[in-house]
Amino acid sequence: MKNNAYYKPHISEFYFGFEYEFCSVSKVKNEETGKDEHIEEWLPRVVGEGVWDLQKQIKPFITSNRIRVKCLDNEDITSLGWQALDVQTDSPRFLWKDEGRILTLRHEYALRMIYIFDDEVGVGYYCGKCHNKSQLKDIMKNLELIQKKYVVV
Repeated sequence: MKNNAYYKPHISEFYFGFEYEFCSVSKVKNEETGKDEHIEEWLPRVVGEGVWDLQKQIKPFITSNRIRVKCLDNEDITSLGWQALDVQTDSPRFLWKDEGRILTLRHEYALRMIYIFDDEVGVGYYCGKCHNKSQLKDIMKNLELIQKKYVVV
């Protein structure tokens, strides 16, 4: 089940590596009417790419609804290496296989919750809110499913 829903983020959600979309507005002249028209285009952005001051520059765009975040969906989950199992439900499951571990991720769309567990040993690794792909990446890094990237300054 594909979601394609977006939400208006709070400034506190932003951190280095956080993915969001920015609405770029350009003015073009309509050749038939001669009037100016505004064209909106949603562009993917990542905090830390470019020079943005969160409080001074991003916050006003959030307030004016020109920044949005895509809600976590099946495409996001599979793009991070999970294999889709039964995705045609409201609670799709995904599989993660690596060195000796086989984990299952269950995504509850309506609640914006994910559960990551190991069925074989009966261990739950994560149960909680997960609104977007950036949050899932962080959870996976904390579970050491993917490597953490460190920035040297």
